[in-house]
Amino acid sequence: MGEVRNRQQVMKRKRRSNLEVMMGSSMSLNLTGYVGSTPVLKEVGEQRVASFSMAVNRKTSSGKQQTFWVRVNCWNGLVDVVAMKYLHKGSLCQCEAT
Repeated sequence: MGEVRNRQQVMKRKRRSNLEVMMGSSMSLNLTGYVGSTPVLKEVGEQRVASFSMAVNRKTSSGKQQTFWVRVNCWNGLVDVVAMKYLHKGSLCQCEAT
């Protein structure tokens, strides 16, 4: 009986330590949707930022489509290479945040 309790305590400690490791790890987010507004160029200090809204659709548990809006900010190199050159209202876009 003592061995079973010890094993359970070890498993609880392992779960707790895994959670502590996960809390210190990084997270990334991938979204695919449609650009809702033409990117607006701003300058923040010495950095350039292109900002636009993006509509992302997902299915709810009942099977209905739900749209939510996300504000996207592209910084520095992405401003010229991607945002201002290729994105306009209605463009399909995939964004990754890390």
